[in-house]
Amino acid sequence: MNIVDSSGWLAYFADEPNAKHFLTLLSDSATLVVPFTLMLR
Repeated sequence: MNIVDSSGWLAYFADEPNAKHFLTLLSDSATLVVPFTLMLR
């Protein structure tokens, strides 16, 4: 199970230098958990 907070998503979509650290986590949808509060933002 991987939980990525909003800073990880923002870094990924903005293609920031640290986005590469989140790429593996966000690409594996089978183990990705998106908190409900993050979906509301």
